[in-house]
Amino acid sequence: MVVIAIIAILIGLLLPAVQKVREAAARAQCSNNVKQIVLAVHNYHDAHGTIPPVSLNNTSTIGSAHFLLLPYVEQSALYQQAQVNGQAVSYNVRTAAVKTYWCPDGLLDLQRLLQRRSRQRHWPTRG
Repeated sequence: MVVIAIIAILIGLLLPAVQKVREAAARAQCSNNVKQIVLAVHNYHDAHGTIPPVSLNNTSTIGSAHFLLLPYVEQSALYQQAQVNGQAVSYNVRTAAVKTYWCPDGLLDLQRLLQRRSRQRHWPTRG
Protein backbone atom coordinates (compact mmCIF):
# COMPACT_ATOMS: atom_id res chain seq x y z
CA MET A 1 0.00 0.00 0.00
CA VAL A 2 2.87 2.35 0.82
CA VAL A 3 4.48 1.61 -2.55
CA ILE A 4 1.26 2.54 -4.36
CA ALA A 5 1.05 5.81 -2.42
CA ILE A 6 4.66 6.69 -3.26
CA ILE A 7 4.07 5.93 -6.94
CA ALA A 8 0.93 8.07 -6.92
CA ILE A 9 2.85 10.98 -5.36
CA LEU A 10 5.64 10.65 -7.92
CA ILE A 11 3.15 10.61 -10.78
CA GLY A 12 1.45 13.66 -9.29
CA LEU A 13 4.77 15.48 -9.26
CA LEU A 14 5.64 14.36 -12.77
CA LEU A 15 2.43 15.45 -14.53
CA PRO A 16 2.98 19.24 -14.18
CA ALA A 17 6.50 18.84 -15.54
CA VAL A 18 5.20 16.92 -18.56
CA GLN A 19 2.58 19.61 -19.16
CA LYS A 20 5.23 22.34 -19.05
CA VAL A 21 7.35 20.44 -21.58
CA ARG A 22 4.34 20.11 -23.89
CA GLU A 23 3.57 23.83 -23.60
CA ALA A 24 7.20 24.70 -24.36
CA ALA A 25 7.14 22.43 -27.43
CA ALA A 26 3.89 24.05 -28.61
CA ARG A 27 5.41 27.52 -28.20
CA ALA A 28 8.52 26.46 -30.11
CA GLN A 29 6.39 25.01 -32.94
CA CYS A 30 4.29 28.18 -33.12
CA SER A 31 7.42 30.32 -33.18
CA ASN A 32 8.84 28.18 -35.98
CA ASN A 33 5.61 28.57 -37.97
CA VAL A 34 5.80 32.35 -37.69
CA LYS A 35 9.42 32.21 -38.84
CA GLN A 36 8.39 30.12 -41.87
CA ILE A 37 5.66 32.63 -42.78
CA VAL A 38 8.09 35.54 -42.51
CA LEU A 39 10.58 33.70 -44.73
CA ALA A 40 7.78 33.00 -47.21
CA VAL A 41 6.91 36.72 -47.32
CA HIS A 42 10.56 37.56 -47.99
CA ASN A 43 10.76 34.94 -50.75
CA TYR A 44 7.53 36.25 -52.29
CA HIS A 45 9.02 39.75 -52.19
CA ASP A 46 12.18 38.55 -53.91
CA ALA A 47 10.14 36.89 -56.66
CA HIS A 48 7.53 39.64 -57.20
CA GLY A 49 9.17 42.83 -55.97
CA THR A 50 6.41 43.47 -53.41
CA ILE A 51 4.94 41.82 -50.35
CA PRO A 52 1.78 39.81 -50.95
CA PRO A 53 -1.41 41.89 -50.92
CA VAL A 54 -4.10 41.17 -48.34
CA SER A 55 -6.34 40.02 -51.17
CA LEU A 56 -5.99 39.85 -54.91
CA ASN A 57 -8.61 39.64 -57.61
CA ASN A 58 -7.27 40.09 -61.12
CA THR A 59 -7.42 38.20 -64.39
CA SER A 60 -4.98 35.49 -63.30
CA THR A 61 -5.39 35.13 -59.53
CA ILE A 62 -8.13 35.35 -56.93
CA GLY A 63 -6.93 34.84 -53.37
CA SER A 64 -5.65 36.07 -50.05
CA ALA A 65 -2.08 36.61 -48.90
CA HIS A 66 -2.19 33.17 -47.26
CA PHE A 67 -3.12 31.63 -50.61
CA LEU A 68 -0.40 33.55 -52.47
CA LEU A 69 2.21 32.33 -49.97
CA LEU A 70 1.36 28.63 -50.41
CA PRO A 71 4.22 27.93 -52.86
CA TYR A 72 6.65 29.58 -50.43
CA VAL A 73 5.58 27.50 -47.40
CA GLU A 74 6.18 24.21 -49.24
CA GLN A 75 2.55 23.85 -50.34
CA SER A 76 3.06 24.11 -54.10
CA ALA A 77 0.89 21.05 -54.74
CA LEU A 78 -2.02 22.67 -52.92
CA TYR A 79 -1.47 25.90 -54.84
CA GLN A 80 -1.49 23.96 -58.12
CA GLN A 81 -4.81 22.31 -57.19
CA ALA A 82 -6.34 25.78 -57.31
CA GLN A 83 -5.53 26.22 -61.00
CA VAL A 84 -8.70 26.42 -63.10
CA ASN A 85 -8.32 27.27 -66.80
CA GLY A 86 -4.98 28.93 -66.11
CA GLN A 87 -6.41 31.01 -63.28
CA ALA A 88 -5.49 30.51 -59.60
CA VAL A 89 -8.72 30.53 -57.61
CA SER A 90 -8.22 30.16 -53.87
CA TYR A 91 -11.70 28.97 -52.99
CA ASN A 92 -10.93 25.65 -54.67
CA VAL A 93 -8.56 24.84 -51.79
CA ARG A 94 -9.92 27.01 -48.99
CA THR A 95 -10.92 24.10 -46.77
CA ALA A 96 -7.41 22.65 -46.66
CA ALA A 97 -5.70 23.11 -43.31
CA VAL A 98 -2.10 24.22 -43.79
CA LYS A 99 -0.16 23.35 -40.64
CA THR A 100 2.20 26.30 -41.09
CA TYR A 101 -0.72 28.68 -40.54
CA TRP A 102 -1.79 27.11 -37.23
CA CYS A 103 -0.19 26.96 -33.83
CA PRO A 104 -0.40 23.53 -32.16
CA ASP A 105 -2.97 24.67 -29.58
CA GLY A 106 -4.95 26.28 -32.39
CA LEU A 107 -5.26 22.89 -34.11
CA LEU A 108 -7.49 21.70 -31.29
CA ASP A 109 -9.70 24.74 -31.82
CA LEU A 110 -9.79 23.98 -35.56
CA GLN A 111 -10.78 20.37 -34.93
CA ARG A 112 -13.58 21.47 -32.61
CA LEU A 113 -14.81 24.01 -35.17
CA LEU A 114 -14.81 21.43 -37.97
CA GLN A 115 -16.66 18.92 -35.80
CA ARG A 116 -19.25 21.53 -34.87
CA ARG A 117 -19.72 22.47 -38.53
CA SER A 118 -20.10 18.85 -39.60
CA ARG A 119 -22.92 18.40 -37.09
CA GLN A 120 -24.77 21.48 -38.33
CA ARG A 121 -27.15 21.21 -41.23
CA HIS A 122 -25.96 23.11 -44.25
CA TRP A 123 -29.39 23.48 -45.82
CA PRO A 124 -32.59 24.38 -44.01
CA THR A 125 -35.17 21.64 -44.02
CA ARG A 126 -38.89 21.99 -44.01
CA GLY A 127 -40.64 20.16 -41.27
